[in-house]
Amino acid sequence: MKGSVMIAYFPIIFYLFIILFLSLNIIGHILGMQFQNLESFISLFLFCFSIFLLKNMAKIFPILLLILASTICMFTNQVTVLDIFWKGTLELADIIVLILIVPLIGWVIQHENYIDSIFLKARIFLKSSVQYFTGVMVFTQVLSHFLLIGSIPLIYQFVNDNIKGSSNGIEYLKNLSILRGFALGTLWVVTIPSFSYSVKASGASLISVMVQGFIVSTIAIILSLLLFYYRDKSGWADATALIQDKIMGIDHQVDKGYMNKCIKEFFILFLSFLVISITLHMYVGWDLLVVVPQVTIICVLAYFLLKKSLPKLKNHSKQYFFKDILNKSEELSIYFSVSIFIFAVRVSDIGVYIVDLLNLITSLPWINLYMLLPFLMLLLGFAGLGPLTSMILVGGLLLNLPIPFTPELLVLSLTVGSAISTMMSPIGVSVIMLSTNGHVGKFTLSIKSNYVFCTLLYLISQIYIQVALVFG
Repeated sequence: MKGSVMIAYFPIIFYLFIILFLSLNIIGHILGMQFQNLESFISLFLFCFSIFLLKNMAKIFPILLLILASTICMFTNQVTVLDIFWKGTLELADIIVLILIVPLIGWVIQHENYIDSIFLKARIFLKSSVQYFTGVMVFTQVLSHFLLIGSIPLIYQFVNDNIKGSSNGIEYLKNLSILRGFALGTLWVVTIPSFSYSVKASGASLISVMVQGFIVSTIAIILSLLLFYYRDKSGWADATALIQDKIMGIDHQVDKGYMNKCIKEFFILFLSFLVISITLHMYVGWDLLVVVPQVTIICVLAYFLLKKSLPKLKNHSKQYFFKDILNKSEELSIYFSVSIFIFAVRVSDIGVYIVDLLNLITSLPWINLYMLLPFLMLLLGFAGLGPLTSMILVGGLLLNLPIPFTPELLVLSLTVGSAISTMMSPIGVSVIMLSTNGHVGKFTLSIKSNYVFCTLLYLISQIYIQVALVFG
């Protein structure tokens, strides 16, 4: 009986430890203080409890990484296994905070009809399937600043509500535009954790990699449009007729005053978030992984204060921090185990062997590290790892090894690999989300629909990288 009571209290303790973990991290960065032992204790508790909550199959990956980390420890005299577990949980503390805090910005986006208003305002530009395809891809990238992968079901719901069509062309349009839009956003969107981590770890210039990623993303959208148009001209003609009918049919339902107000507010929010984040990163010297969570908290508090909606903020907070956050146990277990593994590699001598292997591979004619990284990211994606987990594993290992690289080009190579993995992996979360909602096969939506596009994206990015290496 007592055991059952204790287990019943575990979730409450978990919630409190999450809040403590977030608070200590944020306060520590603001005040320039460290609470290493306390943070290590809290992190270990969260890690153990997260694994305890998982189903047996989900426990395999984090436990495997722990075994590898312990094995690596045997090859070094610098730290003990206890040190690896105690200190290793803090290796990725900033990125775990980012993952837990960024979803809060979604409360702002869902407070008013911002998404509906923007699409309705843009209806004059969305009169053909090609234009609509472009609009959905672009807006998915913009919305992913605030909702991350949560932008996928939200955009799909809106598109599905306004363009109801059962033809293959329509379903292809809906799903592929959202998938590619989200994937290409990983090349430059500052709040996407995989992008933020690559910038921090490589030491690249934020403005440079954002501009670089945005340019590649724009070229990729144009390329996607060309493929989209030539794939099935008759199908897209039918789609255009349906789009015109549906978009123009909702014109009379719009409160134009409210719509314009929502659009202005959204772009003020978007620009404020982006400008404040970049300014703090550049002039205060904080890492992007530190800046984004703090700006998120400030923006959310300011928004609900200005809107005089503090009761709603309170309800959102209670729902998220005392209920929904328990669903993130699988993510937490993975990132804490990856954190321990990367720490073990960093403090051991095994990195020397990895460097020797990479040097052997890249010594072959016409092969360098930047060519291989996208394939490695794709391979991890096919193994079921998400873009962030893959980025941390690959980027974390490389950046803790004595390998010469150009930071901006390394970020591009990694993020292109992340984008390709997002589009091509049939077991990726984004593909599963869309295939479930849109009743499209996972293989069709991922590999069959994207292999040509992803091949061309890889070639374009490599041409840019290799030319930059020669003339840079």
